[in-house]
Amino acid sequence: MTIIEKVVQEIGGLWDGRGTLEKHKERQLCRAGIAIAAVLKITSEEGWRLVRIGTTEEMVLAGDVAGLGALPGDVIEDIYRAMLAAAPEFEVDE
Repeated sequence: MTIIEKVVQEIGGLWDGRGTLEKHKERQLCRAGIAIAAVLKITSEEGWRLVRIGTTEEMVLAGDVAGLGALPGDVIEDIYRAMLAAAPEFEVDE
């Protein structure tokens, strides 16, 4: 299931019986995609960035290269997790 499909599932959206169920699903996917794009754009403008919670091999390698090999990969992962834990939470205005 894609992220957009998960958003559609989360927000729901009842089919009102007009048109086909397939068209309803297409509209919901389109709306979810637009909403996700808008949130990412606005949060980026506010200084936020969506990042992985866990590191990838490429991320560890990039951190190692940036540190010129000064730290082992598991230490880089621990530092990254500590930084994520200390990061402020994104708050949604309701």
